Amino acid sequence: MRSRTEMQAGGQTEFAAAESHLIKRPRLTKLLDDAGARVVLLVAPAGYGKTTLAREWLSSRGAPHLWPISDVTVKVHPRHIYEKLGVRSRSEAAVRAEAFLDDGKGDR
Repeated sequence: MRSRTEMQAGGQTEFAAAESHLIKRPRLTKLLDDAGARVVLLVAPAGYGKTTLAREWLSSRGAPHLWPISDVTVKVHPRHIYEKLGVRSRSEAAVRAEAFLDDGKGDR
């Protein structure tokens, strides 16, 4: 995996492309800025955009931050992806992705 600096040096805009589909939340990021808290805990049900909001806010501040992730999360996310793809393993997912790209349905 290349670093952000390496991608920028290569003239690529991978981060900009990845962020183009994200919904900006200026009202929520302002609330976080105005809170003045040393520690912030974002709590909401799954799918409400907590990660997207945190990413937007943290990247705009340039402040040190900690993003803990549990072992359970590391194990559960791939399982959900496999279920959606209808596969049982990482290798099956790779084969499915390659077939998708070869059919011209995906973007390389």
